[in-house]
Amino acid sequence: MGSWWKGLAAALLWVGGLSLHEPIRLIFNDNLFYLDMALYGLSAPERLASPFAYRFLTPLLAGQLASLTGSTPAQAFYALALVGAVLQLLLVYALARRFGADDGAALVVQAVVALSFYQVRFLLADSLRPDHLAYPLMLVVMLLIFAGRRWPALLLALVGLNVREFFLIPPLLIGLLAYRDFSRRRDRGALLLLVTAFGSVWVVFLLQRLLIRVSSVAAYLEPLRTDFVAVLLATPLDVARLYNVGLAATGYLLPLLLLLTPARWRAIQAERRPLGLITGVYSLVVLLMTLYGGTDIPRFVTYLFIPQAVLLALLLRRGVPPLEVAYMLLVVALYNRLFFAMPQDGRAYLDFHTPYASVINAATWRFSLAIVVCLAGMLALRAILRRGAAARGRHPATP
Repeated sequence: MGSWWKGLAAALLWVGGLSLHEPIRLIFNDNLFYLDMALYGLSAPERLASPFAYRFLTPLLAGQLASLTGSTPAQAFYALALVGAVLQLLLVYALARRFGADDGAALVVQAVVALSFYQVRFLLADSLRPDHLAYPLMLVVMLLIFAGRRWPALLLALVGLNVREFFLIPPLLIGLLAYRDFSRRRDRGALLLLVTAFGSVWVVFLLQRLLIRVSSVAAYLEPLRTDFVAVLLATPLDVARLYNVGLAATGYLLPLLLLLTPARWRAIQAERRPLGLITGVYSLVVLLMTLYGGTDIPRFVTYLFIPQAVLLALLLRRGVPPLEVAYMLLVVALYNRLFFAMPQDGRAYLDFHTPYASVINAATWRFSLAIVVCLAGMLALRAILRRGAAARGRHPATP
């Protein structure tokens, strides 16, 4: 119980501190759609657009909360942002503990997520978003999958499909795990789970589009739009977009890349191999959905937080020099612009935490160079630690 209280206390401190930042007041089309759903529900098709209308659970919850408390929908969204951020950070702490991290290591993993610009700070500043429910719910679903409780995980994932499209991933994982079990044991229960996992996703997809009428389609890739095949085939040929997806993913995974060495990777193989299917497929699908997801690429790659948290927990449980951990956290804070005020101007905001869509500009190269410099800094720190250890007559602490 004491461990949970440490995680909760740290989560409250992080959210309280990050909420002190001056909120931005940028107006984008997508957050206006969410606000309209909170105000009018799903009964005003002229105010609905795909894909935002299919992420209706968070806006409807905000609307109900506003009605019950007499507050405005915007205030209700902000309340959900606060609660969602605390739950997210607490559950990240629980996930790290689930994979063997002690209290200190779990708090480090939690700090990595807390410092991620789009996972906490952005949502507290621009709270008209569906992700307040998405992050904690994804953590619950994945914790259930790791615990082998696939049916409850599948049911929650189907609910999550009405929050964010990334909840396609858990049913896919459950289906693949069920197929593996069926191929080994010819278990009818596994076959039933396999059919249900894949079939139920299509049921939810079709019901959303049959029951929710929209006036426009704003999705980057929409199966019901006439240009679906053209966009599907052209996107992987967009070199600028591919670079930006790679840059965003590398920037998000920078904490893991900073702490990882070949020797440490080999040391966690025994624990990592049983998780390979889950973390590998999860990561690949996140990257694929990011490629086809739209313009806000850095926001989409944040859903890599599950495999990153798991791998960080496995690394930290085996011991990482405190100076390396401190350097990593400092880099994450700087890379995510923790000490800089968010711009009020929309164009400046797009360059504040790049990349964006297929745009390649000076900000893109600044962030690319920053990654190289940060990785080089860790190599230099390890060299200094090795020399210090050698001077004291000990073996190097870091391979």
